[in-house]
Amino acid sequence: MRTCVWDIECTDLKADFGRIICAVIKEYGSRREATVYKPTDYKNDKDVVLRIRNRLEDFDIVVGHYSKGFDLPFLNSKLFFMGEKRIKKMFHVDTYYVVKNNMRTISRKSLERIGDTLQLDEKKMNLSIRIWNEARDGNEEAISKICERCLSDVEMTEKVYDSLLRAGMIDTLKRT
Repeated sequence: MRTCVWDIECTDLKADFGRIICAVIKEYGSRREATVYKPTDYKNDKDVVLRIRNRLEDFDIVVGHYSKGFDLPFLNSKLFFMGEKRIKKMFHVDTYYVVKNNMRTISRKSLERIGDTLQLDEKKMNLSIRIWNEARDGNEEAISKICERCLSDVEMTEKVYDSLLRAGMIDTLKRT
């Protein structure tokens, strides 16, 4: 089964206000580079929303961190507002919920905390509010930094997923 790891970065947490700045999709276990998806026009993200949906549908399993809580609902909301069909139902592994359900006693389930706890080489890239504001306004340098963060998050999520698989914490898959 083909698996990918993904993440999106947006200008707002609400799909009716926010736009997608970028998304990264990486085929799990592949040596190929991850693909960064950016809108061709930052005032209208329909093209990138459709490209992300279409690419995700190439896979049997998608993996993300808090992707059931944010990324997938955000993308499906955008698709709904655009009059497009939602992402097809597929197997979806959300590392946030795997950790939450199997390690209730760890203090936080953020990607940053899990990465620190697992002593991963990859570190969560924190960006200032100024960068987010500039990206929202279309500043290419700020957008580049956010894309770099998104790529880093996908790399971390892939390593967390590997660790969870090796620990036997992912044993069943449910379609979402």
